[in-house]
Amino acid sequence: MKYQWCIVILVVAGLWSCNSNYAPHHYDKQLLGHWTFVKSGKIAFDRMGNNIMKPGVSLKKGIVYSFLPNGFCENKVGYYYNNPVTHATSFLGNTTSYKMVDDSLGIYDLSKRKWQWMKVYYMDADTMILKYGDTAYVKAAKAHQN
Repeated sequence: MKYQWCIVILVVAGLWSCNSNYAPHHYDKQLLGHWTFVKSGKIAFDRMGNNIMKPGVSLKKGIVYSFLPNGFCENKVGYYYNNPVTHATSFLGNTTSYKMVDDSLGIYDLSKRKWQWMKVYYMDADTMILKYGDTAYVKAAKAHQN
């Protein structure tokens, strides 16, 4: 009887360790390249608790971020500092750091001097959906350049 319990425990532990929720994501490789934001919106839930992505505004097309393999990315819009005293605006640059931690993307915001974190809600070779805050999302498409 003890032998059977040992086998049951080993089988359950083996199946638990093979659970796909614990498999590492390879988002860092899929992230590389030029991305353009397509639209943003809110994530809501239906009565069954399933996620529903409510469309928001369509965003202006054009490459917004380029992710490089060395941990740097280029924000095509750039980062700016607005001086509250002189009301002067200073350009801080457009190259910053990024990092992937588990299923989250962090981009260092030069103007706020802190990391902005977004959860990778979905990503494949051509599409990525990032969730930020509790219910907001942004959808991006990979730009294929010739």
